Amino acid sequence: MVLAISFPLMLRRLGHFKVNCLEAQCRKPITSLLTPIAASFRQHRFSGMAPPVTPLPSSAELLDSSQKIEEERFPNYVAERYYPVRLGGIFDSRYQVITKLGFGAASTIWLCRDIQEQRYLTLKVHVRSRKPCPEVELAAYLNKIEDIHGGEKYVRRVVRSSSITGPHGVHPCLLYEPTGIDISNFIHQLDGGALPETMLRMTARFMLIALDYLHQLDIIHTDIQPNNILAPEVILDMEWDNKIDIWGLAQTIWTLFECGHLFDNSDPAGELDPNRRFAEMVSLLGPPPPEFLRRSKASLKYWDEDGNWKSSFPIPTQTLESREVQLEGKNKELFLHFMRKMLCWLPEERATASQLLFEDEWVRGGEC
Repeated sequence: MVLAISFPLMLRRLGHFKVNCLEAQCRKPITSLLTPIAASFRQHRFSGMAPPVTPLPSSAELLDSSQKIEEERFPNYVAERYYPVRLGGIFDSRYQVITKLGFGAASTIWLCRDIQEQRYLTLKVHVRSRKPCPEVELAAYLNKIEDIHGGEKYVRRVVRSSSITGPHGVHPCLLYEPTGIDISNFIHQLDGGALPETMLRMTARFMLIALDYLHQLDIIHTDIQPNNILAPEVILDMEWDNKIDIWGLAQTIWTLFECGHLFDNSDPAGELDPNRRFAEMVSLLGPPPPEFLRRSKASLKYWDEDGNWKSSFPIPTQTLESREVQLEGKNKELFLHFMRKMLCWLPEERATASQLLFEDEWVRGGEC
């Protein structure tokens, strides 16, 4: 699922999503709604991948099979988990595979041509699974919801959901409307490699509208890119809710505007280092409140029982003001005030998507 402006709001960790019907839209519990929907979706299965009706022209050279590429480079890659999609092959006697668009640990993404309706679609083929695919169930649920919010316009819907039986199991499949270049790639075409403030504000509005729509349905996105900088409660294995999306939104907006991540991702070897991450959080947000630290014993790895930083990694000397380099004066003040509403240690102190959308002066462009 992505925004209509082609930002990759992908629902990738749907094992944790929560769904409940809005009271005004549905009187039945969501479990009673999802079960028959999911069952009906499972009835539609691709019988297999047929050979091309019209072979696709190709001048590509054959790759060396000993050289790993794309998903093959993942540490836990197992070839049998992935469906062997072939360029030019046809799913369900209708969808011809044109080219590969992307890949991940749980799926591969392909551009397809609908040879019946002469249109293009994006095909997402999941790795094999014996369990129902939560993304399929969520897509079915969203398609049943009455569109009265407005945010549904900024969330890409599934056109069709199905499954295909491969050599080693069943693979859930999703068909989407294709989108253009996403913002993460778009900014690399701009001078300075960052969105201008006016464009960033517009992007933030669209994202907030979409998030408010999902949150009103009790759907937690969990993976708002770029590069998904985890919220502190997730790193410390605490209970979490939709406020992790607000944290993720802050990281994303900062990266799009400031040409770099707010928090350093990893150590010099490229591995995630919580010591480094928390040290940077303390330097920019101040020390976490005792109430936050008491929620997880894992916090004692980094702070003592009195809340004092005990890690050997030093706390950097920096502030949000010093890190923000694109704005000056009142605009800078408003932007940082907006960021601080999302960058709170305590999840319950972070603003909601609705509050940011309707009440924040920077988002409103001085209309408040």
